[in-house]
Amino acid sequence: EEEDDDDEQEEEEGEEEDDEQEFHSCSNVEVTSSFMAAMLLSCLDRHDDAMVQLQKFRFSHRIHPNVWKMALGSQDSDHKKKSAIDSTVMFEPRMYHSKEGVLPQEHYSRLCRLFAPEANYWDQSDYNNRGYYSYYFDITKKTRNVVEDAIVNHLLPMAERTLEEEHKSPAPKIVGAEWWVHTRPHSANLGHPLHFDTDEWLLNSKHEVSHPIVSSVLYLTGGGAGAGSTIVFNQTPDSTDNATQVWLSEPKNNHFMNFPGNLLHGVLPCVGGSSSDGDIDKNRLTLMVGFWTRDVTKEMKNRRLYGPCGPLPPATEEHSWVMEAQKKVKQASGNEVEATALKVVSPAWETIDYSDKEEELAPLDVPASLDHQYFVSNAPHCFTTRLFSKDNCD
Repeated sequence: EEEDDDDEQEEEEGEEEDDEQEFHSCSNVEVTSSFMAAMLLSCLDRHDDAMVQLQKFRFSHRIHPNVWKMALGSQDSDHKKKSAIDSTVMFEPRMYHSKEGVLPQEHYSRLCRLFAPEANYWDQSDYNNRGYYSYYFDITKKTRNVVEDAIVNHLLPMAERTLEEEHKSPAPKIVGAEWWVHTRPHSANLGHPLHFDTDEWLLNSKHEVSHPIVSSVLYLTGGGAGAGSTIVFNQTPDSTDNATQVWLSEPKNNHFMNFPGNLLHGVLPCVGGSSSDGDIDKNRLTLMVGFWTRDVTKEMKNRRLYGPCGPLPPATEEHSWVMEAQKKVKQASGNEVEATALKVVSPAWETIDYSDKEEELAPLDVPASLDHQYFVSNAPHCFTTRLFSKDNCD
């Protein structure tokens, strides 16, 4: 009888272990696999299959399939379609380009080397382990390195041109620039979360939202299919309705994209492809610049090194990338550039339908580390809520 009792106890313990394994399987494996499947299927233009996975999370909206199709090139752009400009959109996003590229060749080559995947910058700034960080400088002062020189002498004139073309009265005056860089594998990367560009110190200390007058992306390397398109929504933190359209920017090397700094934006994930510029082995490397009409550092009580709008690190061996950036660059007149409107996709969001679901199942929790806001609940308020949450990221 004692042996039978032991057998029963072992069976009960075994059942408990099975229950635990099943529970962990549901909470971890199924959640991650279902979410990643939805993202991958969306990238592959298999949106009906993606919907099955998304319904497990009880999302209310997803980026409309037509946006993914446009990014894949499986849907032609309607060039006759006019984008709907309203009071939330200060100017229409645009791409500046030139046959020679928007930057002179020496500036362009220097930036590509300074921020190449194997360059010192990434380890010395601890890029993979930090949250958001950037550098701010006063554009009225003498430039100190090749990045600032490229911004002031070549990118700033295009941002000013954007504002001048959109304002009947004198355009707002830009006084400072905030810059940061991102690198992603050319193919099979997870994109970049939808977010708003903000004054991070003001947001965290006073819970106030302020944006650069112009946000911008300089595409350095990895342009072409498989790089991941930048997407910009006609949606701000004050929007009470969902965005109605998306501007889609296809990365092309040495091209410069401008958009209003208060608009929601991010980068779509991608499953790979071939680079149109023949550099598929290079990362998707981008230099972002936020152009400000006020000195955002004036109210900051302390500017943290490798923090939002931080100071430039000292030119020491510990920050040898700064020494490299400070090497003189041969001055050259800017290339003649022209601006082109971005592709426009409408609608921006699709409501997720649950009418075919007979039973109400407990929704899976969205994995925070993978949640790039391509699929959301409680739109559009979720984006503003995220701004003030601890998980906010740029």
